[in-house]
Parts: sequence; C-alpha cells; structure tokens
Amino acid sequence: MTAMSSEASIFAPIRDPYYLETVVFKVENSLFKIPRFQFERHSGIFATTFSLPQSVEGAEGSSDKTPFKLDGIKSLDFRRLLGVLYPMTAVPKTPTLSKDEWISVLKLANLWDFIEVRNLAIEQLTSYAGSLDCIERILFARQFDVSAWLQSGYVELARRKAVVSAEEAEKIGWETALQICQLREAKTLSTASGKNPYEKIDLGDTFQAELKRADAAHEPLPAAPRIPAAPTMNIPPHATTSKDIDALTNAGVSKKPYTFTIGSSPSNEPASPSPNGGPKKSFPFKSGSSRLGSAPNGNAANPAFRFTSSLESFIVPPPPAPAPAAATAVPVASTSSSGGSGGTPGAASTSTT
Repeated sequence: MTAMSSEASIFAPIRDPYYLETVVFKVENSLFKIPRFQFERHSGIFATTFSLPQSVEGAEGSSDKTPFKLDGIKSLDFRRLLGVLYPMTAVPKTPTLSKDEWISVLKLANLWDFIEVRNLAIEQLTSYAGSLDCIERILFARQFDVSAWLQSGYVELARRKAVVSAEEAEKIGWETALQICQLREAKTLSTASGKNPYEKIDLGDTFQAELKRADAAHEPLPAAPRIPAAPTMNIPPHATTSKDIDALTNAGVSKKPYTFTIGSSPSNEPASPSPNGGPKKSFPFKSGSSRLGSAPNGNAANPAFRFTSSLESFIVPPPPAPAPAAATAVPVASTSSSGGSGGTPGAASTSTT
C-alpha cells in the first residue's frame, strides 16, 4: 500500500506555467473572470494582494459569490485595460485603441503601477499630446505625471511670441506663469547689450483701475445736504377755531406736522411764556386735523399763531384768575329807647349800614 502511494506520487501530474489561476473581479455591476497572472506580473500592488493567505473556502475572488471588488473604478475603463492585458486577437499584438481608450488605460496603469502598460499608453498618446497647445499639454502631463509632455509644454510656452495671459496663468498657476515670465525677461536682458530695454515702457491703462481705487480710498467725504428752513406761516388773530386753521393749511401749507403756538407775542417772534407766569398747556396734534378745538377763551389780546416744522405742542396761556366777588350787605341789629321810657322795652330797630 505504501509502495503504491509512493509510485502514485511520483507519477502525479505537475502544474505547468500555463496552468493559470483565475480571479473574479466585480467592477460596478459587472463580473470579470480572468487569469490573474497579468495582474501579478505587471503590478506589484496586485502581486502583494494575491500573495496574502486566505481561507480555502470563500476566498476573495474565487467565485461569483465572493468576487474581488474594485470600488471607485468604472467598468468601461477596466474593460479597456483588459483589452491591452488580454487581447482577443488570434496573435497578440498591441491593440488599436482610440485616444479616449488609451487615456483609460493610462489612468488605471498609473493607479495600480502597471509600469509596462503605462509606458505603452504614453507611447501611444505622445502624438495626441503633441497636437495639444502648450497650456493643455502642461495640464495633461500633470494629470498623468508624464515629464516629457510637461517639459515640451513649458518650452513651447517660454519660446512663443505671445505673452502669458491672465486666463492661462490661472490654469497653470500664477507661480509657474511668473517663472516663465522671468525666463523670458532674463533672455531679453541678456541680448540687450548692457542697455535697459524697459527704460521707456509705457504703462498705458494697465493699472488705471487700481490707481483710481487708491485715490478714492481717502477722498474727503461729501458735505451733508443742507436741510431747508422750516416753513413758517402766520395765522391772523381772528383764526381762533379749528375750522379757520384747516382752511389756511389747505390753502397752501403741506400736510406735515406743525406746531401752533398761541400767545401774546408778535407774530414774527416766538411766543412768550404765559403772561401771568402760570404753567403752559400742551396739545399735540398734526396739521390738517379737525380736532384742534376752539382757541381758549379769556385771552383779551389777540393771540399770535406761529407755524413751525416740528411736531411739538399747542401752547396756550392759562385762563386769567377770576375777579373778586362784589360786596354783600350784612344786616346789623341795634337797640334804642324812644324818649327814655316812652318806647316799648325790648323793641328792636334795624338799620342798614
């Protein structure tokens, strides 16, 4: 039994290099089952990943139920990469792909360090990169870290006749644009034979906007607008009722708050305090109102009315003090005798004083 086992082991088949192990990838919602040797051969990342120990049952990538998931990758880009790694032609050769397809290949080759595939994609895209203008070539080279495209873009930008525009500087970065300008300026100075080629440069209107902002920063503030004097209107002394005042305001005075001041001062001067020094009375109101009421009674002198433009008060002097009451006759009783004893004892006579 032991001899048979030894003999069987001697004649057991061995796995040839073309005994290819497969791996199942899931990209977006698509499954790809492919030989994994190209991934192990061209990418150190996948070679390290596949060499990690895994359980026999349910190993990642071993079946459709446990696929190796590639998150964040588009299935279209992955399929284009597989077209280069596993060409479907009868005799494998460099596939004929479009510019966009080669860009997809270069993108994933950069991501997973497929060095040979990356070099192939760069070679295929060099003619396309050469067709780009210098600014777009610089950006394209930065996206995929291709130094040859980057250098050719910088050289063309530095040697062209046109200056670097603000829009171009925004794209490639202001620091890079400044470095290009410094290179061009150094070249100009080296060929100037010791003379200053910029001595007679005219700035023109280049900095006019900034100069105007600087001038306007410390200009004196404009004077405040002068407020016109308040309109004044004298009301004749006989206008002592709200009806008379309303008639006057409707005749020409605008509907603004006014103060009617009633006093004994002349109409062209502010009203004086109450003649007898008593307290003033205030009646707030608005011009045009019919609720002023009548002027106070008892003002012997014709009151002077004055309009002012602020709503203050309706000031009137207090009514005069009442006059003292008239004297009243008081009866006085007196007792007198007529002829001594001739009169009636106790008889009273009344006299009016």
